[in-house]
Amino acid sequence: MMGYTESMTYRDLLYIVAILDEGSVSAAANRLNISQPSLSQAVSKLEKEIGMKLFLRNGKHLAPTQFGSFFGSRAREVLGNWEVFEQEVNKYIIEKKKNIIVGAPAGLCRTLMPYVLDELEKDHPELTITVMEQRSVEIEQHLFEGSLDLGILHSPLYNPNLGSIKCFTTTDMLAVSRCNPFVKTHPYRDLDHLSTVSLKDLGDTPFVMMKHKKEDVLIGEILADSGFRPNVCKTTSIWFNVVDYIKNGDYAGFVDEMAMNHDRDDKAIAWYRIEGNRTRTTYVAFHPAKILTKEEFCFIEYIKRYHEFVDRRP
Repeated sequence: MMGYTESMTYRDLLYIVAILDEGSVSAAANRLNISQPSLSQAVSKLEKEIGMKLFLRNGKHLAPTQFGSFFGSRAREVLGNWEVFEQEVNKYIIEKKKNIIVGAPAGLCRTLMPYVLDELEKDHPELTITVMEQRSVEIEQHLFEGSLDLGILHSPLYNPNLGSIKCFTTTDMLAVSRCNPFVKTHPYRDLDHLSTVSLKDLGDTPFVMMKHKKEDVLIGEILADSGFRPNVCKTTSIWFNVVDYIKNGDYAGFVDEMAMNHDRDDKAIAWYRIEGNRTRTTYVAFHPAKILTKEEFCFIEYIKRYHEFVDRRP
């Protein structure tokens, strides 16, 4: 059943309360910054739709009818509640924009985020970045569900339908235990003097690599192209396990440039560039329908500056 107030608007309530407060249409129109004829027409239209008079003219002033007084009191309640509603919604939006929930894989949580968060906190202390450590496939799922605002991911994305912004590119490095005989024949000096080596020079060095869907294909192609056939090949789904295998044994393995920067002072690892270097791109991903806030754009700009922040470190 259609009600008498079906087409009533928030503006109608403002108009009626203004007339009740001011006692005349002209004074109310001046307060509302509209013309007197426009206000009179709006009141007449509302009375016609409702089927009851709101005001009676008393000389130059308007007096509310019994229904007009009832309408006015309820209108004040609604407008008061609306103001509270607006305040609470605005407060939520402001706080939400300042608190960005970000998903990142374990490796990026340790190699990228410390640099970015340190610099962001110095320049934008008003922002709160909550980082959730999750697997890449979980991050993409949670972006679609809306429980994450942004996700930091390496290419390629599992779901190409996600929105994404390219931030920077890094190179995969070869990390080798300094206990491995390979280091004697290919001396390592420091990160400023990296040698380029061929994987097939590793001989029968045991190899360790990341184990997940995206990496399997890429690393498998690289190993096949290089002619390197390790007798022992361990896999792990956690990047720092790769580093642990290398440090605590005589393994070699692919490690991202960011991990190299993170472990640059570790005396147990020798680092090398690889012939036909493989690069990977780091993206910030988000729901395809999402409209990024200026705070989120600010965060993304700091992600893009990763190499600059690394270079600042002693």
